Amino acid sequence: MKSKTWTTIVLATLVAAIGAVTLYVVTLTPRSAQSSSTIVSIWPLPASHRTFTDVTTAALSVATDFGHMANVVIDNSGRVSGDTWVVLLQSGATGPRTSVYLTERASDQSWWVTSVSAQDIVLGYPKWQSAVSNPFHVTGLSTAFEATVNGTVSSRTSGQMLKRFTAMGGANGIVGAFSATIAVPSSSTGVKSTSATIMLYEVSAKDGSVMEFSAAPLTINATH
Repeated sequence: MKSKTWTTIVLATLVAAIGAVTLYVVTLTPRSAQSSSTIVSIWPLPASHRTFTDVTTAALSVATDFGHMANVVIDNSGRVSGDTWVVLLQSGATGPRTSVYLTERASDQSWWVTSVSAQDIVLGYPKWQSAVSNPFHVTGLSTAFEATVNGTVSSRTSGQMLKRFTAMGGANGIVGAFSATIAVPSSSTGVKSTSATIMLYEVSAKDGSVMEFSAAPLTINATH
């Protein structure tokens, strides 16, 4: 693996008998990014002045405080590469898995969430830390309740909500492509650029709570 590139590995398990596809995404962070004094992260927010010295506590916080998941259970955790760890979470004992990727900051041994990947929602574009022009396209693969992928774009600095949207993908275990065009209000981006987080999530058919979500940082450049 090249040390200065991001590699996304998508493992697809096909169950022909029932026509179901389960997607797992593993994102590997380059060592050069981990050792940097500045970590590109989505959680905790800089405005919160919070830090986490325990990797699982940080993962649970992004799931509940940012992702608004309910009944979160830790399934597993371990080192991915260098200073990068992954914590696997579930909404309840049988819910789909959400993988939280974190990097440890060497200066104070604090943990920062760099991305989140849902089992059934794969964000194809924007890629991690992409720079996009406003408006921008969102694409990916999913299987979700009523085929609906819910999405938000929020400030990576303050957490302010910039945009809510939905997209239609696959359902009932069948994976389908989804796409949407997102236009963030110009008053939100100002005249330069906005550090933001895009989040895609599935809600429960039972109570409407968030079951799983994917999230990644991006930069939105204002349209002149």
